[in-house]
Amino acid sequence: MTELETPTEKQVYESYQALLDNLNAACNSTMDPEASQLLNDAAQAVSDALTDANEIRLEANTALFKTLTPQMKAANLELGKLREQIAAVADKIADVGKVMGAITQVLQLTAKFA
Repeated sequence: MTELETPTEKQVYESYQALLDNLNAACNSTMDPEASQLLNDAAQAVSDALTDANEIRLEANTALFKTLTPQMKAANLELGKLREQIAAVADKIADVGKVMGAITQVLQLTAKFA
């Protein structure tokens, strides 16, 4: 996808779901309480966005998708903070590359809406 293309609702939904899966896996693989809390908080923000997306049938209605923008902005703020914090504790998270890649994908796909 080029920078000029607007992502589809399905692409955004799938990127958030992949991020949530990676956050949960990373949370389960760390023994560090600080890292675990950080990952849990981010996973909750992403889960909230996905729940809201499901409630408004994200994939079925573009107009309603636009109403999700505030939740995406909130989740993206948390993701930006998480990306910075992960860099500080990367050695404590076994799957840091996967989580960082998934965060980057979500932020890139949703940049058009934020």
